[in-house]
Amino acid sequence: NDYSQLLKDPLPKLNQLGELQRSYQEFQNQFEITKQTIANGYYQQKRGALQKDLGYISQLKTNTKEQQALQEEDRKLIQKEYDAYEKLAKEKVIAPLELNEYKSKLLAKEQNLKQKYAEITTTDINSHSKQKEILDLQKQILDQQQQFHSSLLQLKSDIEEWRTQYVLTAPENGQVLFTTSLQENELISGGQNLFYVQPAQTTFYAELMAGQQGFGKIKRGQKVMIKVESYPSNEFGYLTGTVNY
Repeated sequence: NDYSQLLKDPLPKLNQLGELQRSYQEFQNQFEITKQTIANGYYQQKRGALQKDLGYISQLKTNTKEQQALQEEDRKLIQKEYDAYEKLAKEKVIAPLELNEYKSKLLAKEQNLKQKYAEITTTDINSHSKQKEILDLQKQILDQQQQFHSSLLQLKSDIEEWRTQYVLTAPENGQVLFTTSLQENELISGGQNLFYVQPAQTTFYAELMAGQQGFGKIKRGQKVMIKVESYPSNEFGYLTGTVNY
């Protein structure tokens, strides 16, 4: 992921968050670690260096194989020369000591070939080691990303829990109508009604009981006058509605 924009600006130093201080501090720590390692390119630079090392090792292996092929051809020539002198030695044309000189040359070539085989094996081991370092580095990046996201989600969860416990949120805009007088730092019980929010345009829904007499005259779309017992209609008027069903 691209962290450059997310980690562009530093986090504010907040020290009076109460119950949220611990979660915020953990997120801030993970933020700084992620900024220093991922956003600033430390891991990317290290991975690039390891990729270059792999390239150098691959080139070295190619050169070693080319040298091995040349030495293999040289050894075949020495082998043919030795076989010829061995035949002459059996026929007593040359002395055994002269044959030993060619045998020594053959053994030296074979020793050089074994050394090249060992060098190729060493380059394979080094290549495997570098690949393992790259895999470990990728895992470190993924682990840091996961820790960063976990700390962010934990902070969001704790904030939401704090809001649910301590913040009163109105479902819509409107005028606040208090049900009782409230004082600062007054203890409030859970589920206690504090006030109502009256929207600018209030709609209501009512279910009314109708007697059997005249019930058949009620139809959809008819206007209804609703009189509330606590508010006498001759003083406060009445509410109007429409029959929906």
